[in-house]
Amino acid sequence: MYRACQVQEVLDCKCVRNRLRYLVKWDGYDETTWELAESINEGKAVDEFHELYVLKPGPLLENLE
Repeated sequence: MYRACQVQEVLDCKCVRNRLRYLVKWDGYDETTWELAESINEGKAVDEFHELYVLKPGPLLENLE
């Protein structure tokens, strides 16, 4: 059975080819991975990251729901 991975924490972000990516620490795993912003479905972790690092690139206002 497939178990979806949960985001433990967002550690960093960057824009690559005009696409926002987050460095994600996954719950239960030691490795971190760079993920496209639209593939992260854990809004709380993203919000907490941007509260701490307000000058880092973030989602465009029109993409917020």
